[in-house]
Amino acid sequence: MGYDMYTLKGEDYFRANIWGMQILRAVMEDAGILDWEASHAEWPKHDCPKGATDKEVTAYDKMYEKKCLPLRRSRSSQPDMVPGFKFSSNDGWIVVPEECDIIQRKMSEFLEEGYNGENLEFIQEFVVYCKGAVSKGGFKVW
Repeated sequence: MGYDMYTLKGEDYFRANIWGMQILRAVMEDAGILDWEASHAEWPKHDCPKGATDKEVTAYDKMYEKKCLPLRRSRSSQPDMVPGFKFSSNDGWIVVPEECDIIQRKMSEFLEEGYNGENLEFIQEFVVYCKGAVSKGGFKVW
């Protein structure tokens, strides 16, 4: 399992395998970024009619994706925090530009304060990715 992150505008891409995401979550947690209390609404039921044609299924899937968009963009009620669930599954969560800015700013501050853990280069690459994603509509986590 991995986490593929694509900016919503442009072609920027970042990937973290399950171990890499564990590292990123730990640093975001230590930097006070992740809100584990944040919750999101239930996913809408995917109830495409039985016997639908391929064309009808495709149309239904597009409509379903639009229904899911507000859920995928769910925000934390805590200022300067990002819902932890966005980095706990690869279900197409959307990290909006404001959240990208929170991540890059707070992680940069955390690293400058003297982070001495492992995988510094990987973490810095993620910070750069988030900084760029601010102007590219954020990113989707698949």
